[in-house]
Amino acid sequence: MKLRGIVSLVMAVLLSLIIVGSMSEVGQIIRYPASTKMTITEFLGKNKVETFNEINKLAKESGIIIYKPLVTDDGSPVTGKLGVEQARISEIKNRTLTGDYYLSHDSDQFRQGIATMSVLKVNYLRLSPFVFPLFLFSQSANAPSVWILLAVFFVSVYAVEMAYVKKGMIYRSLGRLSNYLLRNILVYSTFLFVIGGVIIGIFALSQASVDSVYVIGFAISFGISIFLLMLLSFFANILFAFVLKTHPVVSILKNRYVNRFGGAVYMISILLSMIIFTLSINASIKTAIHLRDYNQSISKWKSIKNYVLPSFDDGEGLNVDANHMLNQEYLVNQIKSELNFNQSFSDGDFIFARASAFDKNMEKYYLEAAANPESRIAQVKTDSSLSSQIMYVSRGFILMNEKLFPKNSFGETNSSKLITIYIPKSLKKYTQSIENNVIAETFPVVTSGVSSGDFNLSIIPDNQEVFLFDFNPGRTPFMAGNLPKQTARNKILVQVNYKKLSSLTDNVAGLMGGNTTPYGTALIYKKELLKKLNENNLQNQLVSVDNISADVEQLSKTVTTELQGTIIVMISVILSSLFILWKYLGNLYLRFSKVLVIHSLFGGNEIWQEIKILSPILFGSFISAGISGYLTGNWFLCAIIFALYVVEILVVVLMNKWHIREKRVQIVKDSLE
Repeated sequence: MKLRGIVSLVMAVLLSLIIVGSMSEVGQIIRYPASTKMTITEFLGKNKVETFNEINKLAKESGIIIYKPLVTDDGSPVTGKLGVEQARISEIKNRTLTGDYYLSHDSDQFRQGIATMSVLKVNYLRLSPFVFPLFLFSQSANAPSVWILLAVFFVSVYAVEMAYVKKGMIYRSLGRLSNYLLRNILVYSTFLFVIGGVIIGIFALSQASVDSVYVIGFAISFGISIFLLMLLSFFANILFAFVLKTHPVVSILKNRYVNRFGGAVYMISILLSMIIFTLSINASIKTAIHLRDYNQSISKWKSIKNYVLPSFDDGEGLNVDANHMLNQEYLVNQIKSELNFNQSFSDGDFIFARASAFDKNMEKYYLEAAANPESRIAQVKTDSSLSSQIMYVSRGFILMNEKLFPKNSFGETNSSKLITIYIPKSLKKYTQSIENNVIAETFPVVTSGVSSGDFNLSIIPDNQEVFLFDFNPGRTPFMAGNLPKQTARNKILVQVNYKKLSSLTDNVAGLMGGNTTPYGTALIYKKELLKKLNENNLQNQLVSVDNISADVEQLSKTVTTELQGTIIVMISVILSSLFILWKYLGNLYLRFSKVLVIHSLFGGNEIWQEIKILSPILFGSFISAGISGYLTGNWFLCAIIFALYVVEILVVVLMNKWHIREKRVQIVKDSLE
């Protein structure tokens, strides 16, 4: 019973650790006793504070509490509340009105009240704790770890029961096998039920809540996992019963109970564990490398923790005619508004970076447009192969990289020029092609577009490192699932001086409508954002803001949980495989113990007999190493793990040989215990 309890406890604890890590991927902000998420997608009013007061009053009248996740200026996560008296309501009012809110419970009165507020566009989502188990078993980074751990538990239970095989055979001989199996299943179920309840209780206490979506979601996810463990213990006992039924009673009582079927179960378990162990280590190595890169990046991202990425509704959907064409007057006014918005920030408050999009297709389109006799586009000789090294950036990008990499040298910026191009010394010979690419990408016109006279060239040292601030515009790092490499060398940086642009010149349409526009894709100092939106009458277009630095930190936590999951799987697999290997080889040597003793007593050669005994496991391990190498492509790692398994086998063999030598008399008499 003690062994059964240990296996149940170890597997339940390991599963709970994986589940906690997987749930953090969904987001730990759903720690409130909330039933509904309310998302304000658009604010059409002018007085944000007054609207907050109306929502707060409506929440009080409806008897609900509204939880609002906040991040303080120092980056700490806190919770604001509406509908109750508390200090952080002033902090809520200082934030963007749009975004996610969590309602303690749904209320028709509250919804109807919100519906009468014409300045808001709102969506509601019912929060179901059942989202967590669905995510855990299918979409989580640790989903494979969960399923592998369940499989390891099944094999471990089978191996534990085989350790008591003689006892099981006695019950079978007495006609009470079903009672024995039922008791075993009840023991596992009781252990798992009690352990599961204790772990859920500890988790709830650690969260200081028993009714939050987060706690309920964990309880449901872990409860399902405990039920699956109970189910697997049942099937493992059924398999054990099948082994008992197919073994002769005498072979069990004389310790010779590894027949072909039982040996096959052990063998398959060992070989699968070897493959899983190799895959887990390989995944852990890759994840550890990713985590190292992320953590190196996070230190740089923290330098802009007070910057945010705003999302805008530009209103295009309301200004399209029957032919799906934008209203020309609206388009002109929008470009002017966006330009004024960009120009209103100081250099240090505005960080923009985007890779050039001037690929072969765009180059072809440009050449065709420039060749048109009626075109006012200036035709220049371009080279799209250089575009992979070109990035359009703001002055803030340069200033921030000077802080992050003090050894970098970017030279002086000519504030009288529209564009400054920073070219690594080794690429100086491509200067003209680089200029032409920039001209072509902005689609200038002959009379007032971008020309070579607008450029200031700065030759910079080779191999200078820059941090890209690549946050995948249009999707958060979490949704992207992977953060791109954040540092690069020898980049050609094209810095646009937006303060030199005039809304009356044609080059605005090119720069503001092409790949070089930072509107809605720049990181902005958050204390300045709302102020500048109000100054430029763009406050109604702000939909939401993302703290990219915090998002990247969350992504690092997700990668960490993935690493933890694979490490947990490795630990469980190696412990289980060692136990199974010990039982398999121990039982195998017991089966052939008399043969080995007789050969030893009469001076025969035991080596040939041992080769016959060990050849299946050694050959199987070699095949498993080959399969692992094919799956991972890491043959060196597979060779190391194969060697480790061989060493494990030899250690177990030596221990069994010593045991046989010490018990030779009992073996000859068939009385070994």
